[in-house]
Amino acid sequence: MKKRYYIKTALIMVLCTFIAGCDFNLTEENDDPGAVIVNNYENPTVLNLGIDSIDTFNPLFTSSSSVYDAMQLIFEPLFSFDDALNPICELADSYVVSDDRRNLSINVKQNIKWHDGSDFSAVDVLHTINLIRYNETNYTSQLNCISAASCPDNYTLSVTFSRAVPNPEAVLSFPVVQNSVTADDLADYIPIGTGPYKYYEKLTSNKIRLTVNEQWRENKPSIGEINLNILKNKEEAADAFNASEIDIITSKTMDLKSNTPRGEITVQDYVSDNMVFLGMNNAESVLSGVNTRKAISYLIDKEAIVTNEVFSRAVVAKSPINPSAWYCPNIPEAGYAAEYIQEILALDGWRINESGGFIRDKIISEREGEEPETMSEKLKCDILINDDNEERYRIAQRIGDALNGFGIECSIILVSFEDYTQRINDKNYQLFIGEVKMPANMDPYNLLVAENYFSYYTQQMHEAVYRLGTYTTSEEEKNAFMEYANLFNGEVPFVPLFFRKESVIFENRISGTSMPNMFASYTDPQNWYFTVKNNNVNQ
Repeated sequence: MKKRYYIKTALIMVLCTFIAGCDFNLTEENDDPGAVIVNNYENPTVLNLGIDSIDTFNPLFTSSSSVYDAMQLIFEPLFSFDDALNPICELADSYVVSDDRRNLSINVKQNIKWHDGSDFSAVDVLHTINLIRYNETNYTSQLNCISAASCPDNYTLSVTFSRAVPNPEAVLSFPVVQNSVTADDLADYIPIGTGPYKYYEKLTSNKIRLTVNEQWRENKPSIGEINLNILKNKEEAADAFNASEIDIITSKTMDLKSNTPRGEITVQDYVSDNMVFLGMNNAESVLSGVNTRKAISYLIDKEAIVTNEVFSRAVVAKSPINPSAWYCPNIPEAGYAAEYIQEILALDGWRINESGGFIRDKIISEREGEEPETMSEKLKCDILINDDNEERYRIAQRIGDALNGFGIECSIILVSFEDYTQRINDKNYQLFIGEVKMPANMDPYNLLVAENYFSYYTQQMHEAVYRLGTYTTSEEEKNAFMEYANLFNGEVPFVPLFFRKESVIFENRISGTSMPNMFASYTDPQNWYFTVKNNNVNQ
């Protein structure tokens, strides 16, 4: 759930003192009756935004999440999304999905100018798609489902998918770059986009100035300039924000687990696309039974993990679907008594032994006409984690304690990150704590249908995932995701634990902000404006 927090300080008095010596044009009242919009035409209002070190300004290639977010002020996608993840046409003007749901014909907007004055066209979008598909970028895996793309004319784009995919608009959520952009000289790349702000100059070694794009198709932004301030680390970011040197910052730049922002602020939380889960090797003997996997999942207190191990910087995952999405099923909470969990373990042959653990008879050889040869198998499993991740260790400990307390013997295996990834790739594990960036369209194909880390495949799941891409109405889409979520929770290929939360933190003098989402931290920046308190207004 997204929340806004308001913290009051004496900053109002400082602002009022400052205003008294300035010639401002006060235009209209904000929603707050004690606030007025401020425009200073002689000295354009400047907003300071915090980012970390810059590798490249190219949003397709940057490895910095804060630089990527800042480039949302400059570049635009075909489609953006609201906070419920409904698609909104940006550079796309209209589109048609074919009957077989495998082709999108998109009409792009005309009379759009790049910041250098050149014309935007569908050719730029096609070039961006090819740049992504044939290089290692932030969107390459997202576009793996595209089999072909072409431009029938300058303002029409045709995209063909290798299979019917859910939410195809989300696949096309990448920022569009000019058709002259290459994967070379990324460090010297000067960003040229179509968005409301454009790159202007490098002020200092740690400050970049953006100015308003005068040719932007919508209302001219009221904030005239935005400075991108490069901060060395999260501690410096916290100090700069608390000293009011920075007006906007995100939880990617300032660690909210260890720093509480001070001053009069607004915090806007959103659910990211990063999902943390308990991986299960379905090929392992003790985990091959669906009821055993269910029992383990029922014993995990996800709320306690979110509250105590990630300090409430996450939301519980009831399925591998972002809880913010309008099509995410509302799965009710369920508590399971110990007797019930014992009953479902018995369905997989497990019985309690004299020591309070679980054992079963495992067949090791069978010959026709003879009694099968068996051996006793103990219900025990190890949780694999990398030894440099304290959070994963805490989560593994909590899960291990729950399993051990119920009689399922569980231990933690700590290895180097290199060994951790190698063992997962080799499927040399039983359980592991992992994290995945979920596809923008929440398509579970790579997690559950294609060759996957969990050695999982059923024809029923394959068909359910296929149906996610075949709906023709919103109601059909919601039903398809409900069917998939119910099947997932019935099969438990792995256990989704939580989706991480991210935040955008604004000083309260900034108004007009829209709720962020997993596609964009900075939404509708053209609507941002500064306000100050007006002590003459009757409260």
